[in-house]
Amino acid sequence: MASMLSCVIFPPPPSLIISVMSVVSLVAISGLGISEILGKHLQYSRFWNLNSEKSTRMQIKLSSRTGMLVFYVPAFLSGVASFVLYPNHDLRLFLVKATLTIHFFKRTIEVLFVHKYSTSGVVLDSAILISSSYFSATSSMIHGQYLTQGFPEPQVDLKYPGVLLFLLGISGNLYHHLLLASLRTKSDKEYKIPKGGLFGLVICPHYLFEVLGFIGILFISQTLYPLCFTVGTIVYLMGRSYATRRWYLSKFEDFPKDVKALIPYGLGKNFKYSKFSNFNVEKSTSKPNNTVCSRDGMLVVYIPAFLSAVAFPGLFPNVGLRFLLVKSALTIHFFKRILEVLFVHKYSGGMAVDSVIIITLGYFTTTSITIYALSLTQGFPEPPVDLKYPGVVLFLVGIVGNFYHHHLLSSLRTKNDNGYKVPKGGLFGLVTCPHYFFEILTFLGISFISQTLYTFASTISTICYLMGRSYATRRWYLTKFDDFPKDVKAIIPYVF
Repeated sequence: MASMLSCVIFPPPPSLIISVMSVVSLVAISGLGISEILGKHLQYSRFWNLNSEKSTRMQIKLSSRTGMLVFYVPAFLSGVASFVLYPNHDLRLFLVKATLTIHFFKRTIEVLFVHKYSTSGVVLDSAILISSSYFSATSSMIHGQYLTQGFPEPQVDLKYPGVLLFLLGISGNLYHHLLLASLRTKSDKEYKIPKGGLFGLVICPHYLFEVLGFIGILFISQTLYPLCFTVGTIVYLMGRSYATRRWYLSKFEDFPKDVKALIPYGLGKNFKYSKFSNFNVEKSTSKPNNTVCSRDGMLVVYIPAFLSAVAFPGLFPNVGLRFLLVKSALTIHFFKRILEVLFVHKYSGGMAVDSVIIITLGYFTTTSITIYALSLTQGFPEPPVDLKYPGVVLFLVGIVGNFYHHHLLSSLRTKNDNGYKVPKGGLFGLVTCPHYFFEILTFLGISFISQTLYTFASTISTICYLMGRSYATRRWYLTKFDDFPKDVKAIIPYVF
């Protein structure tokens, strides 16, 4: 474990303060998360007076806006001051200072102009504790980064993926804060069940994206203190989101039981697009999530990944045939998908916004990290078995077979026909989802061309997802069509 960490983390700086603060932040912040689960909450937002009911001690209450400004302004000022106190010796130090300053500036702007507050407030004790934590974390991260000047760089450079994660995190966090704010009118102070975005999957998607933002800063920094702070923050936000879900369940009888706390998961819970666009809603007591038309949703899903495949490689020199083939394969794959969305597919129904967000993030990050991981192998010896040419063949077979079966699906409908039919032709006589089968061949081809651990891991996860989706699709056809042939498998002919 220590040798693995040394590949991605700078050696600890010769500073007793930073070393002690790293341990303190990990233990203290994680402890707060465990306290949240046990019912002892930091007293702000909906939990501002929950603990005070059990205490006879006099507590000073601040308004929510004032309390939140106390949370974030000192950390923001620390970030601003760091540009004066610590000269810019390198890009990594500048990025750490910039991301922390942007993060707390955004939070301050949200407090002033986005959030709409209930009659709850912030207890002064909690405001001081949270403010001290954010201020000391910001100052310690920047100071610790400054102390690494002159140290050898970690073997694996994570700062560019860190920038991407930070941008995803801060954008997703802002988006879900806007959704929360839209639940209330100016004079409305009551809590409501949030909807839209990822709120149909988890009760605290803003926390989920905040976690991504801090992981991004950790990746940029690659030092010990951000690692400890981020792990502690993850534990705290998991505890806080768990307590929040429990609170909603106690306050709202119609709160959907299948909505999780922070991390979306669950068997039988389908991504809401295509024939499953409202499938989970039928099992829920909540109203349907926000939806977009299928064509717009699918364009949102594929365009960021396509742009990543086109633009992201520009950060790295084109230093070999393998790198060129991976870039080209990813670009061709997502360009084909965009063309199919525009000119081939005929749509019915819509697509839930939460599913759009998750799938978009999945494709975008997988594409970016696939290219980045391959760039890190430059200078490494080639694998003993070269699979890139079999990979090209697999990719071409996969992309052609996928397109052919998409064309067959499209031919089932006339221009004004939005109904589903039992598909026929090609391999549809053997499996329900031959287009998924060939998509698996496509990604296997890319993993064979790349031959990196990340690409093989992401391909395995894609195979698991598409097998699950095809199994659910076959089950759906069996329930909707009495004449659906029982011997047709889900995705693997004669097997599954």
